[in-house]
Amino acid sequence: EAEDYDLGGNAVAFEDSDPANLGDAYRDEAVDIGSLSGELPGYYVGWTQKGEWLEYTIDVLVSQKYEVLLTAASESGGGEICLELDDVVITNHHFVQSTGSDQLYDTLRIEDLYFHQGIHKLKIRIAEGGFNVDKLEIKGYDLFILGTSEFEEGLSIYPNPATSSIRVNLPEGNHREIGIWSLNGKLLRKFEVSNEREMLLQIEDLSKGVYLLNLVSDQQVYQMKFIKL
Repeated sequence: EAEDYDLGGNAVAFEDSDPANLGDAYRDEAVDIGSLSGELPGYYVGWTQKGEWLEYTIDVLVSQKYEVLLTAASESGGGEICLELDDVVITNHHFVQSTGSDQLYDTLRIEDLYFHQGIHKLKIRIAEGGFNVDKLEIKGYDLFILGTSEFEEGLSIYPNPATSSIRVNLPEGNHREIGIWSLNGKLLRKFEVSNEREMLLQIEDLSKGVYLLNLVSDQQVYQMKFIKL
């Protein structure tokens, strides 16, 4: 989702032209986020202006070509965006066409982008505003967008990436333990699950990198990735 950009604040994870969230939804920051209209719940990034940008941490497991899909809406058209990877421009300007309404969304497809294996910073830079963005998707093999939260069937981790601690929101069920694993299969931490629906886990002493969090319940094992900065 476009609203799940990185943590860090203005000039670090995003650039916004005014200090207020004009949509007054989802996050208490300057990025303007509104609630979607219609039957489906959700949020969008709107009130876009020239010079603004959003940044997302991505974990690329396979070096190859990918495509970026932006779900955008614009009543009059005229919007323009470009993409940067690790602060290097990787696309020309792409135009956001009129969809007839600022709540009628269509897909802007940006193809043939080669991403090398590893953790990168993907930035959406707004060259001309006047449009809303609902979703950001990257299609290809083995790539993960790790923004402020990742979800699997009610399990969530926040913040993600994180520096010193993570909050793990647990789904309903009987859970036994949480394990933090390295990507090469080594168990690094084990935590007993309390009766609370949320647990605060300290990760300050972990090295920088990507880790797996496993939640073991009576019925299944949940697994999610997170990044330690």
